[in-house]
Amino acid sequence: MKYLTSLFLLFLLISCSDKNSELSNHFSCENTTIETEFKKVKDIRNLFSVALPKHWKTNLYYDNAQTSIFAADTTKSLTKSVLLDVTLVHNPVTFDEIFINKAIASSNEIGLKDEVLKEIHFLDKPSFLQHSKGKKNNYSYEVVNVFSKVNSDNFLLTKIEVYGDSAVSKRLCNAINLVNNIQLK
Repeated sequence: MKYLTSLFLLFLLISCSDKNSELSNHFSCENTTIETEFKKVKDIRNLFSVALPKHWKTNLYYDNAQTSIFAADTTKSLTKSVLLDVTLVHNPVTFDEIFINKAIASSNEIGLKDEVLKEIHFLDKPSFLQHSKGKKNNYSYEVVNVFSKVNSDNFLLTKIEVYGDSAVSKRLCNAINLVNNIQLK
């Protein structure tokens, strides 16, 4: 019996340690649950979905090049909330020097400094993490972009934006815990 109990505890320990994504680990986020009711939000083309708190405002967008879900907790001020944008782009992506230079130029263009530029795995897909900081509209601003190669023709851009200086790590981690559960079709 002791042997079975030890095996069970070992299995539980191993499975708990594997639950954090590489993105969660990078930001030192614990895999915690948010105490709220959730709604499953699907993009207009039904290519992906994400579970979001029911009280969050969501907007859907699509055109020939992309399909998006935008979401935020509008019950809180901008400096206490987080903005999410999950977009499936109908375009191939390669994480090469040209891609990295474009990502850096895009950050520089809006006055952000890249803190992290690296390849990771996200949603079991080869991905690229870009974490940038700076000022936007007179607020401290952080943006996390994760570009995930879905297949040879499409990539998913997961964008997390945080304004202000209050509980930035906590808000980033709460958003990361939400995006870790994106479901691709």
